[in-house]
Amino acid sequence: MKSDLSSSFKSPHFKKLLTQYEEMIRQHTSIYFEGNELTLLAEYYASRKMVSQSKEVLQYALSIHPDNLDIQLYLCHTLLAEGKLAEAEKILNSLSDQEDSEVNLLRATIYLEKKELEKAEEIFMATSIQPENSEDIFIFLDIADIYMDFNMGEQAYTWLKKAYKKEQNNMNVWESLFDFHYTFGNINRAILYCNKLLDENSYEIDYWLNLTRCYIKQLKFQEALEAVDFALAIDENHLTALELKGLCYIQLGEMEKGCKCFSAIENSSPNRDQIYQVISECYFSVQNYEKSIEYLTKCLNIKSLSNFEYASTLQKRALAYLFLNELDLCKKDIDLGISYDEQYDYLYLTLGEYYILQGEEKKAQREMSYAEALASDKKEIKIEIANIYYRNEKFDEALSYYIRLEKEYPNFMPAYQYIMACCYYRKNDEQNTIKYLVKALHSSDCQNYTELIKSIIEKEGALPQLVDKLQQMIKDGLIDPHDFSDEESVS
Repeated sequence: MKSDLSSSFKSPHFKKLLTQYEEMIRQHTSIYFEGNELTLLAEYYASRKMVSQSKEVLQYALSIHPDNLDIQLYLCHTLLAEGKLAEAEKILNSLSDQEDSEVNLLRATIYLEKKELEKAEEIFMATSIQPENSEDIFIFLDIADIYMDFNMGEQAYTWLKKAYKKEQNNMNVWESLFDFHYTFGNINRAILYCNKLLDENSYEIDYWLNLTRCYIKQLKFQEALEAVDFALAIDENHLTALELKGLCYIQLGEMEKGCKCFSAIENSSPNRDQIYQVISECYFSVQNYEKSIEYLTKCLNIKSLSNFEYASTLQKRALAYLFLNELDLCKKDIDLGISYDEQYDYLYLTLGEYYILQGEEKKAQREMSYAEALASDKKEIKIEIANIYYRNEKFDEALSYYIRLEKEYPNFMPAYQYIMACCYYRKNDEQNTIKYLVKALHSSDCQNYTELIKSIIEKEGALPQLVDKLQQMIKDGLIDPHDFSDEESVS
């Protein structure tokens, strides 16, 4: 995992550099900058997805330093990232110093792009044994890093072992070993090297962020929160740290805290479209539909969205309008979404729910069926349709889908058996209410049923008391859950 460059971009020297450069652009003047300063500016703009500005910096750099090797190499890497292999190779071949180690490594990278693996390895070997490089572990680490970029773990690890053999206690080697283990999913080993690095330097924010990412990978969100709080103790406004903390809160179900973290970075993050989406979903989950709409609208004002992204964002905003009973605005967003992507299944689900609220049952059924036909994930779409009918108190229609799901995906259904019991309860069907409650209570997945399901059941009159009574009867042996396992629903 590459280090987060945002720390470099916050240094006083870089801030002064950025101010000078942007003032130069505004004033249409020229100022002299060192080559490495200009490549850092190009990196900054690239990291913020400001591609045209990054290219402008690079062009300016070449106008001042046309023969600067580092700038020429940066240009080659940029062209490679854009898939312009021939252009990159042409520039590389024109460089005056063809024996430079960086030139050789880039040439080997081009061979890897061409799938000419033996030629790449030959160059790597020749470069590593050059007199000036034979004792330099950084050549080994650079080669390992290139192989990791190509997802070639075995080759990368070979070069990492060479570096480790030379300098076992070198922190740069530990960083690369962390990177390798994290990249290839060996998270426990990654944590080991992360902790070794923190033992040596507990004030390096990137180490705490990497430890946070490891815990997130392991779904240990409480531990991740503790790690990211150490990062924030070093820099309380760090964008990545706040983003990771927000993610942890969301995974722990603490949506308002998560939303607060993401709101703190919304105007500074280079990934504003993603941040707006996350904030809108946080507000949606706590039923603050007005604020959700506000952030979805911000998403829609971003010009770089694809047609699918416009369609999916409009569908989410349409659903928020629907829950606010703003049906005209809901329908307007659905129609606009379909104009962007007429194959997006969730638009037709929302249109179906719109027709339910309008009392047009046949149109609703037609749109639900069309959404199901379009969907690539049939199980997911059937669940969504069943849930839509349930929340609109169309219990017969909801049960028809839940029963289909039960037959087609029996191992997936325990969580929905409570909702099926609620449907039967509202239909005054005592036999099937008891049947599905017993099945749900007996399931290992649902013995400690979630707060969401509890909140649903608590709205259903005497159902909570019935749940408690059945639990006790199962515990006392008065009911055998197996007697209910294979019964057909009584219609």
